[in-house]
Amino acid sequence: RPLPVGAAPMQAKSPVWGYAAATYWSKTTKSRERQVQAMAKYNLVIAEKPSVAMSLAKVLGAVSRKDGYMEGGGWLVSWCVGHLVELAPADAYDPRYGKWVYTDLPILPEHWQYIVPEDKKKQLEVLKSLMHREDVETVVCATDAGREGQLIFQLVYNLCGCEKPVKR
Repeated sequence: RPLPVGAAPMQAKSPVWGYAAATYWSKTTKSRERQVQAMAKYNLVIAEKPSVAMSLAKVLGAVSRKDGYMEGGGWLVSWCVGHLVELAPADAYDPRYGKWVYTDLPILPEHWQYIVPEDKKKQLEVLKSLMHREDVETVVCATDAGREGQLIFQLVYNLCGCEKPVKR
């Protein structure tokens, strides 16, 4: 039998429905809520610096502060701390480039190498773990609009091995 109009399932304690029905509805409702929470998908927004990320998080409703990111309202908002990934120094390609000699110039490596400074490794690990979360569907590049901002994001995205769709 259907519920009377206006009756909430958890309040169905009438002789017609009884307490068993109320208990059943209560349990299934909680179970469905857990399933919905388990299936919740997030969009990951990556800003260039923490101050921009905090402003974006406030607008998006991501108010729960975590270690290296903000979460809430279906959004994860994190940041790159400027140039999180940098070009490797010349001596990383060949030790003789450690001391500059005019005859060695120009130094044009076949494949460019990148490094992550020690003080920024923790934030890179945060971004990598966020990018690889199963509940993250899309990564949003919210760095500065110019070439430098795009490069900062792209280097992090590539270094983390992320293959999720990107929006700008």
